[in-house]
Amino acid sequence: NYIWAYPWIAAVLWRLERYLADRSFRRGALLGASISMLFLAGVPQFVFFAALLAGARLMVPGTEGRRGVAAWLMLGILFCAPQLFPTLELAGEMQRGGADDPVFLADYSMPVENLATMVSPAWFGDGVGTPYRGRSHLWESCAFVGISTLLLAGAAFAGNHRQRYLWLGVAAAGLFLALGYVPIAGLGLFRGPGRYLVVFTVAAAALAALGFDALRWRRVAAALAVIAAIELVAFG
Repeated sequence: NYIWAYPWIAAVLWRLERYLADRSFRRGALLGASISMLFLAGVPQFVFFAALLAGARLMVPGTEGRRGVAAWLMLGILFCAPQLFPTLELAGEMQRGGADDPVFLADYSMPVENLATMVSPAWFGDGVGTPYRGRSHLWESCAFVGISTLLLAGAAFAGNHRQRYLWLGVAAAGLFLALGYVPIAGLGLFRGPGRYLVVFTVAAAALAALGFDALRWRRVAAALAVIAAIELVAFG
């Protein structure tokens, strides 16, 4: 279900950018539809992440149309009412409903040493061929994006795109929250702080794209992009 939901986060951000560029009815409807599809994929935590990412994007100075964005997103959620309202009613009766134990909520945090997985995903084992050390496991606490992606992300600051510092802050926040030091993150509704790495990887992708545009040496940029793709495919 995570794999089904993850692409819709990118779709929400894509349609958000398109709506901000031209606040038309059609683009607003597509924005609402994308958040609906993300919600219906069945991972409420990812809806929360998308809200954080969209909120961060709307904080960019000079961004107009915030009220319109909020209205279309809320309308998209409203279309999910047949699933949303019964879920809210039954949540309190679930085994994990209303959990307020900080230890429980911090389970599956990313250990600090797992920052090494940004460049070497199997640094501590892959959990398949070799045991994965620590309380968490690879798919909840691996921050792998690859060296080439990190280089492209760094190149974003050779340019002057106004969103580069926004996505740097979002990436840093995603990593920090993934460490589990803030047990109230997510309003105490979700366990598994390591999943905040979704926020980090989305921000890293945005920075890499800005870095690709900012690099003057187009062949270098293209080579880094190809290597990044190979790294990710090999990881998969």
